[in-house]
Parts: sequence; structure tokens; C-alpha cells
Amino acid sequence: MFNQNSLFNNVPLNSPNNNCNNLNCLDNLNDFDDSEDFKKLTKKQKQSIMECKQKMKEIRDKIKDNIMIKKEKLNQAKKNLVCIEVKPLDENIDLEELWNLIIQIKKEGLEWKNTFKLEPVCGTNYKLIVTCVIDDDLVSCDDIKNKIKEFENCVQSVDILSIDNVHL
Repeated sequence: MFNQNSLFNNVPLNSPNNNCNNLNCLDNLNDFDDSEDFKKLTKKQKQSIMECKQKMKEIRDKIKDNIMIKKEKLNQAKKNLVCIEVKPLDENIDLEELWNLIIQIKKEGLEWKNTFKLEPVCGTNYKLIVTCVIDDDLVSCDDIKNKIKEFENCVQSVDILSIDNVHL
């Protein structure tokens, strides 16, 4: 008589390989096809086992797809749109030139937006508003602020106005 438990004899329940990270347990079942137990089965039992194996493969593939989708979503959730206020040292600073200096700051995980905005502060003084998208794992807001502050001949202060999650 066929013993269904013999299918899983090679896959101990407390095995370190028996977890969600190892979806290759079907490889152990492939060895069963060549075993003596399998040869003793009726055609109907063999067909049933083959159907189960096919369903298990489909489930494994769905699990792998779901894991990849979740990883992609997590990576997307770690991106933020950052709005930065840059006040020039004085009113004689060319803010467009300052913006061109700022967007030359390159770092992995940092992407500058293509436009800037000028907002009046008082009289003829304006401040520069720039935006960028950052990957939280690679870049911090403080990194960006410090890099912009390095233009000390042009920049009086740098402040983060807002940080919003980017949903792609």
C-alpha cells in the first residue's frame, strides 16, 4: 500500500531548508519519481502525484512572484520627494547659477528635479526652492543640506521644507 508520508521523508519538518526562503522542496520530490515506492503505485496514484507536483510548482512560482512584487513595493516606499529652501548669502547672488551648482551634486540615490522656484523673502531678496527624490537607504536629508552648505560663498542657510513619500 502506498504511504503518502514517504513523499516527504527527505524533507524533515525541523530542517533549516524547510522555510519560506527555500522554495526548492519540489526538487526532493523529483527523486521520488525514480524510487521503488513510486514504481509500485497504480497509474491513477501516479497521475494524482504528478498533478499535485504541478500544483505545488504553480504555488511556488506564485510565491516567488509575490515575494518579488513585495520587494519592489518596499524599495519604492523608501523613496521620498524632498523640497529644500536655499537662502542666498545676499541679493547679488545669481540664483539660477546657484541652482546649476546645486544640481551638480551627484550621489547614488539622489535625483534632482529639472526645475526650481524663486520665492520673495523681502524687497528684492529671493530664496531658491529646489526638489529632489532620494532613496532613504542611500541618501539622507542631512547629507544634501551639508553638500549645499558647502557653497558658503553663495549660501546663507538651507532648510528642508517638506518630505513626502513617492508612490510610483
